[in-house]
Amino acid sequence: MADLYLKIKTNQMLLKNLNNQKELSITGNFSTSRLLVGDFYDAKQQLHLLLKQHGIMRFVDRFFGRSHRILIHPLEQSEGGLCSVEERVLLEVAYGSSQPRMRKIVIHQGERLLSDTEVKDKLRSNPKPAI
Repeated sequence: MADLYLKIKTNQMLLKNLNNQKELSITGNFSTSRLLVGDFYDAKQQLHLLLKQHGIMRFVDRFFGRSHRILIHPLEQSEGGLCSVEERVLLEVAYGSSQPRMRKIVIHQGERLLSDTEVKDKLRSNPKPAI
């Protein structure tokens, strides 16, 4: 099981595996002038590639089902908070890109970056399971 911290900026995703401290980033074309995720399919593809680079999408995982947890942290275009539609888009991007290997998906709203300990605490305490 991996605990993952996904930071999303305009057309950029940074994914950190908290278990091995490996952090990778990818640039796509998924944002618009009004939405952080304006192109759902490109965002889903970019996250899928990041998960693959982290080794989350291994063939062996298919036999063990959902076992990973991810905290999604939108860092831009979220002034005033996310509406329920924006939250749902982020959940669907994470769920759809993991085919579905995520046991828990949590969205964090806030400007300050979280420490590894804070991310793990939020993943542990938030009662919402994946979709």
